[in-house]
Amino acid sequence: MPAAIPLGALALALALSRAVPLPAELRGTVVVSDRSEVRVRDSNELTGRALDLETSPALDVRLEGRRWSLDTAYAPRFTGRALDESAAATRDLLHRGAATATYADRRVRFVAREELFYGSQSYTSLALGTSPVAAPAPGQPSLQTLYGPATILYTSMRTNLSARVEASRDVAVTSTFEHVRSGGIDALSRTVLPLQEGPRVEESVEYAASRADWLTTSVRASRLVFSSGPESSLLELDQAFRHALGPRSFLAARAGVVGSETRGATGKWGGPRTWALWPLAELTFGVEREDHLTLAGALRVSPIVDRITGQVDARAQGTFGVRWTFVPRWLLRAEAGVAQSLPLREDSSGLTLLVGEAVLAWNVTRAIALELGTRSAWQHVRGTDDFPPQWVIFGAATFTSQPLRF
Repeated sequence: MPAAIPLGALALALALSRAVPLPAELRGTVVVSDRSEVRVRDSNELTGRALDLETSPALDVRLEGRRWSLDTAYAPRFTGRALDESAAATRDLLHRGAATATYADRRVRFVAREELFYGSQSYTSLALGTSPVAAPAPGQPSLQTLYGPATILYTSMRTNLSARVEASRDVAVTSTFEHVRSGGIDALSRTVLPLQEGPRVEESVEYAASRADWLTTSVRASRLVFSSGPESSLLELDQAFRHALGPRSFLAARAGVVGSETRGATGKWGGPRTWALWPLAELTFGVEREDHLTLAGALRVSPIVDRITGQVDARAQGTFGVRWTFVPRWLLRAEAGVAQSLPLREDSSGLTLLVGEAVLAWNVTRAIALELGTRSAWQHVRGTDDFPPQWVIFGAATFTSQPLRF
């Protein structure tokens, strides 16, 4: 049944491409893929050890002209949890759709992106999205507090608009607007993961000091309002430096200051306001050697808005990843992340979070890949019961079709 969704959409795309004549400059690409995973996990759920089966078919369609492109994707995720315990077995379905429109000229680039998640999900797969091999974007924390061990009805809508203008050969200005709405859909789910909503704007000026060095000055502002009551706003000013170590390697540093305003959850208009100033420091690197070895990581100290409490919390975060192709078609991948709340204020959440993943992968062909790996996580939040250490052992198979061009 899952495979029928992308195959049916593929047949529809082909039929439309033949029925509707396309301009000569218009090109299209269709890619169908699927990732299926079977895992044994030990989590904080009442079922204890359990057997899960998950599959995520995907359809990606790309249209492009001389100066523009449109990318669309749909990837539902079907999950059967605790299949070995018939009384506790559940079925989850999480929809994901995304569309990105891009226009690029000699000096101007506009990007509009919309991404939507809707359905049921649980964090117990421990696929937390740390991905330090792909270094986190500036200003975006990569590790967040784990919510309670329950399947919730979840939604996430992210709208992103950006414009980049090359004012000269050495100077570029980028403007970004983003609006996010994510969290539990119904009242019960929001007791586990509150709904948060708000905008984020960013203005940055990049200066190429040389062919290998860039300086970037950025101003960012964001505001989040939580269904549980709290409201948090951040205003950030920072200076970044990036040095290219080679064609695919870099070292970057960033420093700045962040001002925050928070309100509690009491009263009709919220609780009393609290203002604070926070330091910001970040060091990121990426090294790739002849497509055989990739190293990447980031160390970051900054305030973030906790997605559970809605309060601003100063945290130190570190992520690291390595990808090593030790023989043709075989690779090892390992990723790890740690987050620690800093005692800069008395209301610190006291979070300690450790996550990790190790995978052995075999690229059978260009279209088929097999994986065997393990994931784990441990979390402690001051004043709450400890989450016991959790682990997952999984096997996965990924199929990706060759691009079908029209």
